[in-house]
Amino acid sequence: MTHLMLRERGLHVDECYTVTWRESKYTLFRLSKQNRFRATAISKIMQSLKDVHGIVGSGLFGFGSVSCNDGKNDELLVDHPGFRRMVDVLNDNPSTLDWWMESGDLLSNRKGLLWKHIGATEPSSMTKAQLVQRVNKWGPLVKEAESLKELNTVLGRRLQETEHALGESVEACNKERKCSDDFFHQLRAKIRECHELRAKNDELQEQHNKLLEKYENLQKASGKI
Repeated sequence: MTHLMLRERGLHVDECYTVTWRESKYTLFRLSKQNRFRATAISKIMQSLKDVHGIVGSGLFGFGSVSCNDGKNDELLVDHPGFRRMVDVLNDNPSTLDWWMESGDLLSNRKGLLWKHIGATEPSSMTKAQLVQRVNKWGPLVKEAESLKELNTVLGRRLQETEHALGESVEACNKERKCSDDFFHQLRAKIRECHELRAKNDELQEQHNKLLEKYENLQKASGKI
């Protein structure tokens, strides 16, 4: 949808923006002061655009196919998903935003519909509306950052305590391991000593048996004399 299509149907706009999102297109326009229409009248014009240009309107949850700032029904365009998408594109990739305005451009027309939503980096170059918008947007982020900082402090303290406990556990484990190693070496020494004593005992038993055999042979020999 373009400003020329709208003008063909009698809607004289001085600004017109269109953004593509998924399979849909969202168009934002502002009527000139001399050419005001009610939303119901604009809906009828949209129907004629469908017949002529094949433009099919579709509503979103909580919003009709034609939305406007309606104080009576607490309807605000800034809450519309299509508008929020348009603002995101404006600040992230403005070249993909189709726009037309009767005078000025996106950056120079301070009265433009999207001017106050441009994410200026320098506060000194921002209008009051932009500053208010940034405060509203960054306020929760600041609170969240403070909460994250506090959480980070708590986690840092817990990490130090855990590292200290881990160090003590490792030290205790090393001591136990050293005691275990010492006991193992002592046990091996005792086992080796047992083997040596058993071998010595076998040797002595063998010597005893030989002496006993000699003694018995002597007794037998003395009995024959």
